[in-house]
Amino acid sequence: MIRTGAGEPKVPVGFPILFDADMAIIEPAFVWLMEHAELSGRAQASETVRTYGEHLHDWFDALEQSGIGWRKADERVIAAYRNRMLENPSTHTGRPYARTTINARVSTVCRFYGWALDRGLIDHRPFRLAEKMTLMLDGAYRPGLQRRHVNALIVSRPEKLLRPLRVDELARLFAHLKPSARLAAQWALGAGLRRKELCALAVDQIPDSWPLDLGTDPLVGVSLRITKGDRPRTVYPPLRLLDHTHWYIGEERARIVRRIRRSDQRYRAPSNLLLNEHGRAMTRKLLTAQLAEAFAAAGLHGTLHWLRHTFAMAMLARLQVQARTNPDLNPLKVVQVLLQMLGWTRPDCIDIITAVLGADCVPIKSACFFCPASKTWELFRLAAHHPDLLERALFLERNALTGRHSRFDEIQFGATWEELVRNADRFPSTNTTVGLGRSFSWNQWARVNGVVDEAFRVRRGDADRARFLARAGELRQSGNSNRGAGGRRDRVSSPEQLHHSPGHQAHH
Repeated sequence: MIRTGAGEPKVPVGFPILFDADMAIIEPAFVWLMEHAELSGRAQASETVRTYGEHLHDWFDALEQSGIGWRKADERVIAAYRNRMLENPSTHTGRPYARTTINARVSTVCRFYGWALDRGLIDHRPFRLAEKMTLMLDGAYRPGLQRRHVNALIVSRPEKLLRPLRVDELARLFAHLKPSARLAAQWALGAGLRRKELCALAVDQIPDSWPLDLGTDPLVGVSLRITKGDRPRTVYPPLRLLDHTHWYIGEERARIVRRIRRSDQRYRAPSNLLLNEHGRAMTRKLLTAQLAEAFAAAGLHGTLHWLRHTFAMAMLARLQVQARTNPDLNPLKVVQVLLQMLGWTRPDCIDIITAVLGADCVPIKSACFFCPASKTWELFRLAAHHPDLLERALFLERNALTGRHSRFDEIQFGATWEELVRNADRFPSTNTTVGLGRSFSWNQWARVNGVVDEAFRVRRGDADRARFLARAGELRQSGNSNRGAGGRRDRVSSPEQLHHSPGHQAHH
């Protein structure tokens, strides 16, 4: 594989071109990558195109070593390619492949073959898409199961607990960092920047800090030009970080520029903020290597991404404390920012907040009041704090299951939906959606658990509200919320599991 240089007509700079053993261009790969490059509309090949090129290079190299033509590859061949990465270390790094790397390569190969099938270059798809059923609510709030296709070759990834670095660990790490890498680490720790964003940061993007005051301007917005996915992003470095960055520009960076100019009068410093000792822009590879050396010298295991985790957790801890006295501050929005900024899943957030701040600081999820994924304790909490919203959800469910667009089959169940809700403790076992709880009805659950009266209005008495909150607390502590004994993915229990609960017996 080679990358194009400047001057090639209609081909972006850095575009990957794949060759076979006879040094002939692999045309299907070239066309597919070129289509991606044209979609980006850049003079240079996008990071995605370069990554896809590396993945396809590895794939075609594996096919060539096995003597298999790319059109002859089937699901067993792709599975063998995947399994080879699972069982053997990388020939480049000598370390085991991360499962994220394996899945990324397999996904690229499958995307390429999907494109080849659409273009008529092959006559079958060499991989299977397994169906998963998901309940979706359309614009009219009609419950329905929707099919979602998942690549059967993707391997599962074990969850890892992401741990922020302690103050003493940060001190040891920074003591072993070189000036440019140290500034990069400070921006990752103070503003949450990624490697590519750090290496692309330019001197002219750093705002002047001398007219700003720490009391009135503790944070200053900096718009990033190069981000992950090219999505616009603004970061807010603290004023002290801006002061230190200007010191780096005037001292460390200027020292590098002066030293290079003494030996080369034609030298012109690049616009990049971070320079290596040779006066060139800091690359991600070099930054990664310098950070790896510093982590090893400090006796720590981690990467630059750990500094971003530490930044996020420090921000969350501060905002959680402020939220206790400031009702206008919504901790749920903090979690949303973390998910978007760091690519964390909700279980990741739960694990980290629990480990750092304690289980009591884990905010409940932000979701619609009629969310089908709600857990039992969340329904009790909804009844206690927002009875009007629970009544609206019950109305939506009744309207969807008894209205003109209802898919409920009275013959199959031997009674109408309304009759079963009012008179039965549960619905017969079925794959049919019978309510917002998918396999059970919220209306039936509310009646069986004494949450509503005969008219299906939520009980609003002080004793009822106290009972709802007590049940919510019991179920949340028992593992129905996130990582308890019942498992994080436990959903709302069916009525037969609940109608004998202590709270229900006490009510009657």
